[in-house]
Parts: sequence; C-alpha cells; structure tokens
Amino acid sequence: MTNQTRSMVAALVNLFTDAMASKDYQHLVFAEELPMKVKSFVQMNFPAQAISYAELKTDPMESKYHVWLNNGVEICFGIGGDWNYIDFHEERIPPFILPEEAMVSARRLFADARIVRVCKHAGGCYSMLLSNGISFRFSE
Repeated sequence: MTNQTRSMVAALVNLFTDAMASKDYQHLVFAEELPMKVKSFVQMNFPAQAISYAELKTDPMESKYHVWLNNGVEICFGIGGDWNYIDFHEERIPPFILPEEAMVSARRLFADARIVRVCKHAGGCYSMLLSNGISFRFSE
C-alpha cells in the first residue's frame, strides 16, 4: 500500500469515526422494557390509553425515552423516568400533570385556549404552548 493510499484510507476512517461519534442513536423499545416510573406515569395519567410506540434516543449529552400513546399524545422522559415534555395534540391535559396553580392561571388568563404542549424545567418551572399559539410560563 502506498503512502497516498494509506492517507486516503486514514482520512476515510477518520471521517466515518467523526460522523458516528456525533450521530444520535435511536431504537425501538417495547413497552414492557420501559422503566417502571414511565409505565406508572402513563397508567396513572392516561389510564384509558396504551403505549403504541416507544424509542430510546441517545446522543453524547443525554438519553431519553420518547413514548407515543394510541391517542397521539407524545411524552418525553429522561433516562430516570421523569417526564420532560408532553405534546397533547388534540387531547385534554390530565388534571395532575401540572401544579393546580398553573392550571388555574392558564384558565384564568387564557380561558378560550387549551394547553397543547407542556415542558418541565428545573426548579419547578413549566412552559406551556396554548392552542392560540401563545407561550406561557409558570414557576412554583
């Protein structure tokens, strides 16, 4: 093998290695393989729904579970089983997802809108997207 060929092979290996190192990975997870905390959350807050699809997404910074219910709701959980965001689409938000004060504030300020997405942040902060396009933040 000539030096030029070795250099080309080394460059291709480096290119492939860099591409693989920065790539996010995701794979299908069966409902029974999900952490108990994830399954309990779904059963408690969405008792009439079943998990239709779940995947584990892994990138260099974190791993998380994305779970889709048979009514179209999408829930993202951290690897420990705590939810990070919920996309409700056309469904109503279950009563115990958010602190009661957040639900009361959202209804009082935006009576004609419904919550379509909720993100939970550190320190008891929640951001919500409403059906009228308004973003709303609440801190405990």
